[in-house]
Amino acid sequence: MIKPAVSALALAFALAACGQPAEKTAPPAAATELTADQKAEISKELNDWFDVKFEEALQESPIMMTFLGRKDLNDKIDCFSRACADDNLARQKAAVEEMKAKFNYDDLSDADKLSWDLFEYQYNQAAEAAKYRYNGFVYDQMNGPQGFMPQFLISFHNVENADDMRAYVSRIRETARALDQATDVARENAEHGTHAPKFAYEASSTSRRKSSPARRSPMAKTAPDGRREVRTGNPRRRRQADAGRVRRDPRRCHRTP
Repeated sequence: MIKPAVSALALAFALAACGQPAEKTAPPAAATELTADQKAEISKELNDWFDVKFEEALQESPIMMTFLGRKDLNDKIDCFSRACADDNLARQKAAVEEMKAKFNYDDLSDADKLSWDLFEYQYNQAAEAAKYRYNGFVYDQMNGPQGFMPQFLISFHNVENADDMRAYVSRIRETARALDQATDVARENAEHGTHAPKFAYEASSTSRRKSSPARRSPMAKTAPDGRREVRTGNPRRRRQADAGRVRRDPRRCHRTP
């Protein structure tokens, strides 16, 4: 008789519990709406932060500084090594993580959300591209640092004074270092099986020969011995040059009727 009594007692407690009203849970507190002044302050803080991060990235790219018309670091050339590329990617990642820790996406205006999205998108694209880092051609018949560097120095490095000229000379030396770094990257890609097609090497060689100043000049002509010569447009200097050749080779005096 003990067991039924215990069961009946347990049943009584259960029914009593079911009869008691459940405790009401408080509804979640409504999100506090930011004022216009608060949103403006957050927007200013975010954009100031973007400016700082842009300047930090810019300090790693003297070439981009020159494109923007600035003369900071105008005696330097960017680092083209793979290690520097990895450092830049790590810096982008850290910046995105800092942005997410420092700001709340939901507090931003639509315009600032777009800036956030683009900033994060740039990093995501760079991170995805890094997975295929060995698949690109550093040098080909159309593109590459071998053509970009001379064009950059000629077209974008503005020389207005002696300091600019010294910076220009320094950049020529820096270009040699940058090309060595780019070549190391090309070699590493080749070790992973990435080679430009044969026609690209042939076209690059042809382009290099055609880029010779003598071949491009409309004053160029072929000398009797087959060498290329560049004739000056000044008639007096041409006569002086011809006289010098005659003195060196009297046979040049002979003229056929």
